[in-house]
Amino acid sequence: MDKQERSKYSKRYYQKNKEKLKERNRGKYKKDKDYFKNYYQKNKEKLKTYRKIYLGDYYQKNKEKLKERNRERYEKDKDYLKNYYKENKEKFKEYRKEWNNKNPNYYNSPERIKKRNEYNKRTEVKERKKENWLRHKDKRKERRVLKEYGLSIGDYERLTKRCALCGFDRYEVDCHHIDRNKKNNNKGNLIGLCPNCHHGIHRGKMRVTEEELKSLLQKDNSKHYF
Repeated sequence: MDKQERSKYSKRYYQKNKEKLKERNRGKYKKDKDYFKNYYQKNKEKLKTYRKIYLGDYYQKNKEKLKERNRERYEKDKDYLKNYYKENKEKFKEYRKEWNNKNPNYYNSPERIKKRNEYNKRTEVKERKKENWLRHKDKRKERRVLKEYGLSIGDYERLTKRCALCGFDRYEVDCHHIDRNKKNNNKGNLIGLCPNCHHGIHRGKMRVTEEELKSLLQKDNSKHYF
């Protein structure tokens, strides 16, 4: 008999003799309370195969119901899947290792590469990748601005909207420390300069004093920075 035929036969036998089997197990448990533990340790691999067969059949029969149940859980608690993954993180890692050992060349197989290329050619996938890339780019920018200047992204964009000296405003300009101390991130010590003016001040080509730069921040044209 094959595994599938054996599983079908065992299900039928269990349905017919359900009560008898329960009484027999109760009697064995009364005699030896560690009976089920010892039985599981002896027949561990067999029980795992039966469990996989049963779960596969159950999922195929009740596929839509399980999806609806997961959707309801997600609507109630949107962090349900994250919390479930955190609780069962080690189990998922073990399953992943076992699966990778059984199928070492799965991701590099020609069938898998074809499916991956077809999936990546879809317009929806391309748009979603662009959105994810832009979102991660903005997050990286926020971290960099906080680390270097100690500013929020809104204040940084206002400060670098245009150059305070020449009025260049085609794209974001550089953020310059007036006293040339990178650790001093006070708002009165930061000013927006285009790359040419910024380079000229640091190299000594443009002779602009600190007082002149601070006066630009106090003018009406520079008040909208903060």
